[in-house]
Amino acid sequence: MANDRKPEISQEVNSINARRAKQAAVSIVAWRPIRQIVGAVVLLLLVRSMDESSFGAYQVYYSIIGLLATGASFGISNTLARYLPEFFNQNKFYLANRIVRTARWLRLGTNILVLSIIWLFWNEISSFLNIVEFADSYFIFAAVAIAYFQARLLVDVFASYLMQRTALILQTLLPAVKLIGYLIAVKLGITVTSVLVADFVAYVLMFFGLSFSYSRRVRSDGGPIAFSKDESRRMIRYGFFYNFNDMGNIPVGNKVDTFFIASIIDVASVGAYALGNRVLAIVRSLMPHRFFLDVIRPLFFTLDRVDDSQRVTMYFQLLVKLSYMFLVPATAYVAIVHRDIFEIVFGGRFQEFSSLLIWLFCFASLTAFAQPLALVIQLHEKAAIILMAKLSGLYNILALLALVPSYGVYGAAVATGSAEMLRQAFQWWFVRHDASFRNMGKFFGLTITGWLIFYALLAWAQNYIHSAIWRLIFSTIFGAICWLIYIRLPLFNHGERSAIRRAAGPRAKKMLTLIGILKPET
Repeated sequence: MANDRKPEISQEVNSINARRAKQAAVSIVAWRPIRQIVGAVVLLLLVRSMDESSFGAYQVYYSIIGLLATGASFGISNTLARYLPEFFNQNKFYLANRIVRTARWLRLGTNILVLSIIWLFWNEISSFLNIVEFADSYFIFAAVAIAYFQARLLVDVFASYLMQRTALILQTLLPAVKLIGYLIAVKLGITVTSVLVADFVAYVLMFFGLSFSYSRRVRSDGGPIAFSKDESRRMIRYGFFYNFNDMGNIPVGNKVDTFFIASIIDVASVGAYALGNRVLAIVRSLMPHRFFLDVIRPLFFTLDRVDDSQRVTMYFQLLVKLSYMFLVPATAYVAIVHRDIFEIVFGGRFQEFSSLLIWLFCFASLTAFAQPLALVIQLHEKAAIILMAKLSGLYNILALLALVPSYGVYGAAVATGSAEMLRQAFQWWFVRHDASFRNMGKFFGLTITGWLIFYALLAWAQNYIHSAIWRLIFSTIFGAICWLIYIRLPLFNHGERSAIRRAAGPRAKKMLTLIGILKPET
């Protein structure tokens, strides 16, 4: 009887997965753009209201949060993303709740420990990073870090359960609360400390909102009080490898760049570098593949890496296409209007560094397959491969030491961008069968050729428009028209369109059909 019951349970879980996936897709399409727009307004306010050194010091503090996220992660987020969907599919809600509770306490303990160690050496660290005049903001920063990580962990949990709607609503309210706090700070006299206070209030409200929703919505059915030996062994091994994987991320990425730039040059240059990366992050967050990634990730880990190999490759290629079909056009656009963006949007702040955007977007385009690749590696549970790839971090540190003193923020961009390329190439080699680019030549040919033509036409038109604001307006309108034409080209095959149709809700399908990504149903 138990064996007869298993197909029924599996069918019920698959049905719930499909329903939640569609609900998640609708929520992501509805809420994420709003959140990013509000976030962009918040960034704009900070850049225009803070002096360049204060903005740079604020970014240094947040780079320390990035260091905490990687140096003392214990693989918590990756373990939750990997095993919560599995426990849900097996109706083991009691195990899912147990691992969430363990993760929350483990994260809190490690945060307090590491922040205390940093405090013991804070005088030396602040001097090394050239932020001595902003060092008295450390205690409020520590509170921000603890609140941030507790809230972030619950966001990961909701994503694993395909319950993105609640998390996205609260994540949208987060920058809105920050905006209110920053406006008050501007009125009273904005400082790094006042900005961090606003951040702390926002993250605390988000944490309590997520905690309340989790207690009300997530099942806590009874079951064994402990994991089986096999389950414990798998999760500990997985978390152990991903902890070292995350630690290996320390030498690679714009967080470590921040420390090199601050110590070798100054915090104002940190502000310029951070602003460029924030602009890139906002653009990336609006990319189509990000809308589907949170939906596909839990479904992805329900696949069998042997029996479902073709579907794994299909999902990989779909996410790659959704990434490149937005990032390549954005790179061509930025290459033309980067000066106008800094002059008009940011009021001339950091304008001498505007061409940094081109370098950041070009390297981002070359490594745009990183997130889809990470999914394939996680499915294969090849954390050791990712760990070995961290050797590129040694190259990054050596390149930063060689390039930053002579080329400043541009040297940092080249060092980190090239290190990331080496890392992704190394990882791809070991899963190249499933993470295959086979039959994607037509897509890349159409994409590269089309946007080279766009760049040439827009560069020619710029010669006849002498006003910065009109150049920006014309380039934006022309770019939007070209993109709407581009996405109507035959970029997706039938299987990829079917996957998009299954993941999208009714409204999303109508929108995707209207702009030409999906074909009308017959």
